[in-house]
Amino acid sequence: MRSWLLVLTASLLLCPTLADAGCESKNAAQVIQVLRQGIGLNERFKRSVNSGDEATYKALRRQNEQYSEEAGLSCVRRAVDLLDQQLDEALLRLLMAYVVSRQNSADETVPEALASVFAKHPDAVASGLMSFSPGHAKVLLRTVESGWPAVRRGLDSALRQDRDERLRALRAEQSKRAQSQEEGDLRMANVAMAAGIAMGASEQTRTRCAVSPCLGVSQAELGLALIAARSSPASLKALAELARFRLDGSLAEDYSCSVLRKGAKLKKWVGVTGASELREQCIAEYSVVTRAHTGVSPASEADLVCRKEAEIVAAKEALLSVLRAEHSCP
Repeated sequence: MRSWLLVLTASLLLCPTLADAGCESKNAAQVIQVLRQGIGLNERFKRSVNSGDEATYKALRRQNEQYSEEAGLSCVRRAVDLLDQQLDEALLRLLMAYVVSRQNSADETVPEALASVFAKHPDAVASGLMSFSPGHAKVLLRTVESGWPAVRRGLDSALRQDRDERLRALRAEQSKRAQSQEEGDLRMANVAMAAGIAMGASEQTRTRCAVSPCLGVSQAELGLALIAARSSPASLKALAELARFRLDGSLAEDYSCSVLRKGAKLKKWVGVTGASELREQCIAEYSVVTRAHTGVSPASEADLVCRKEAEIVAAKEALLSVLRAEHSCP
């Protein structure tokens, strides 16, 4: 009964949009409304994929496809026309949000639309990218680049050269921004690993966590998840370097699975950093933890968290052995 109510609700939410699907004569505020409805519909559809509710999933999939054909693409084209006449930052941001939401669409209308807007308003697009997370900004830039070859052919040579240079500069700027974000994430994740392991190793914190909620090992698990989330060189190197920590229990199992999922591409990073340097890094991270958290063992007892150099060498050899065996994570 509940699934059919959800289907009916989704249908009612969509009806006003499709009843007046054509966007050719809509103003900017009306186009924004239609694009916002499309974003909402698509997000509901994505949530339904793994919901286990087949009826709702099928209904939302059908409505999502219908929206794209009858309203979405028409309003994307209308947004480009309006932006060609006059820059409207609210409309531009909504168009960019729409692109992010529907990033897996194979239709070339959207990439060419965003590339056309970039050709007309490069500074506004560059500014708009900064309002999105580095990951979403990457999606948007990739979308512009996908549509750019078709758009640039229609520009005069001087404008084409200028926009090509701006696009290269934008690519470099976003790459630097993403790298900076990743570096910050990895620093935070490494300290979280040290903190979580320290809390699990300390008798005082183990006792406290047994009677009241605290971060404990879950903090280390979050740190591991953050490191394993990317497959960039920096993140692969950071994942391999976790051999410096004393991992046991569920955390060790999670680490093994993260390593196995990365597979062969992790191998070359295992030997990059020496055992002595990894030991020093771990001790430094543990010192940060002892200053920030009460109840953990003093900095002089770093061996509770950090492996000794010989142990790090052995852990790295075991890591390579697992990767060569090409086991799969259960």
